[in-house]
Amino acid sequence: MKRIYLSFVFLFAFAWLASAQVTISPTMLFFENNFSSVMVINNAGTPQDIQIETLFGYPISDELGYITMAFDDDATENERSLTEIVRAFPRAFTLQPGQRQVVRLQARAPNTMPEGGYWTRLAVVATPQAADIAAVEEGGVGAQLNFVFRQVIAAVYKRGNATVEMNVDQVAFVYDADRGNRLLRYHIDMTGNAPFLGTISLRILNENGQVIHEDRSVTSVYVSGFRNFVLPEDRVPNGNYVVELNFEASRQDVPSAQNFPMTPVNVRQAITVN
Repeated sequence: MKRIYLSFVFLFAFAWLASAQVTISPTMLFFENNFSSVMVINNAGTPQDIQIETLFGYPISDELGYITMAFDDDATENERSLTEIVRAFPRAFTLQPGQRQVVRLQARAPNTMPEGGYWTRLAVVATPQAADIAAVEEGGVGAQLNFVFRQVIAAVYKRGNATVEMNVDQVAFVYDADRGNRLLRYHIDMTGNAPFLGTISLRILNENGQVIHEDRSVTSVYVSGFRNFVLPEDRVPNGNYVVELNFEASRQDVPSAQNFPMTPVNVRQAITVN
């Protein structure tokens, strides 16, 4: 009897989908004395083949402040990348259903490495082990779907005096005609030697000094660029306003002792929405 089968591999880079199969904890890594670790847990009902990879990447923004990921910035990689000096143990293993594995990371930083903040991305790639293909009739076709789940988290390294410094300017109202969004756009000039891992808070006051709109963004800023808040038209109609922006290196998923220190930055700017 002739057996014919097709194998399809689908790659998903979204952590929310992978969480149904494999869980990783924590979701951001920090090195202490050159070491860190992450727990990988198989929540699926089938064995999972796990591979650990490192790659350099970070969020960047366009002229309107929308964020995407950059993985090909050679200049920044040469200055701030941990990718070439981080080793993971083990790098490949199999997890049975319900099983867990601690992956230990070591950053082999050279003595000549300047002070500052460095980072890489840790990718946990999970592939379910394929079940045996059942026999099919002559001329039949069997199909096997192998889903490859990929979760990517940040791994951050602090060396010596690593501090966040920034200048915030170009605060203005911008209309995004393509998306129909009314934006408060601002520019962040990163002048320190470490990334910002924190919270940006927004308050908008009307001409009477009343707060008419508040918002906040828990985010990371690695390089200079624009950021934005979307302004709801029902809350912020056309008119004159005062904008208050507050930047603090504080967020729930980053322990304060491991975050990069910074003096909070406050910006107050008059704008016109039209």
